[in-house]
Amino acid sequence: MLKEGDSKKSPTGINIDSLKEYFKAINTPESKFFQADDDIINFNHYIVDCEMKIMFSELDLPFTKEEV
Repeated sequence: MLKEGDSKKSPTGINIDSLKEYFKAINTPESKFFQADDDIINFNHYIVDCEMKIMFSELDLPFTKEEV
């Protein structure tokens, strides 16, 4: 769909480069257009910050010959 609209001026009047810049801006925390999504914030907190640390800490534990 975006490839078909890849021209200087699309039929809707929206330039493809404008769309690209818009989507970059809403996903860049430093941008004034950035809008944090609660689902992503919660995912990052519980999964990335908590669960991943637990999983990797468990992988760092030594194992015995019996476990092999």
